Amino acid sequence: NVLKLYGASHCSRPALLVCEDAANGPLINYLARESKSNTFDQSVMSGMFLQAATGLKFLHEHKIVHGNLKSDNILVTADGTVKLADFGLGVLALQNQAILDNTFEELGWRAPDCQKKNALRRPSFQDDIYSLGLCLIDVLVPEVSSIADDSSTNASKRVGEEGFDPLSSKVTSLIRDDKARELVAGMCQVEPKNRLLLREAIDWKVAGENKG
Repeated sequence: NVLKLYGASHCSRPALLVCEDAANGPLINYLARESKSNTFDQSVMSGMFLQAATGLKFLHEHKIVHGNLKSDNILVTADGTVKLADFGLGVLALQNQAILDNTFEELGWRAPDCQKKNALRRPSFQDDIYSLGLCLIDVLVPEVSSIADDSSTNASKRVGEEGFDPLSSKVTSLIRDDKARELVAGMCQVEPKNRLLLREAIDWKVAGENKG
């Protein structure tokens, strides 16, 4: 569940990457389209998110922090397989290099402890957990989705915008499934040490599916 990289050129600026095709685009857009179908099953959404978590688990098992996880970087191939993309900054973490937090243009997708301007630090596995929790909210709650238009939401902030609080009552009250609400709460804790581990998040999701 990680997008394949076939080749690259460092001679061009920006660098040219040749990757596996993800014909269905970002997961959030794919689900928005599919949800309009009368045959759409909510379990499809759950299964696809589990694929994304499995892709992240693969990276973490290989000591790679994604470091730039957001909905735009969770893609869907032509056959409906979910793939993670754009984890170049994670390679820096693998090389034990620190990066400036303001390297990221979209700080709203990052954990609160990562949003300190000009802070030099290495991305962590728990940073990815928080970001994955935001991606889960993005697909679960259309009212605050990153792709919602201004007329479809009453929220002051959307997922991915700086200042968005995933644990505010305005957001959590919109998560209709109790298990999903608990999962989001576990992944999006402010303190990194209080966040679920990735294997715990996956086990939580699988357990919820089995009970369903």
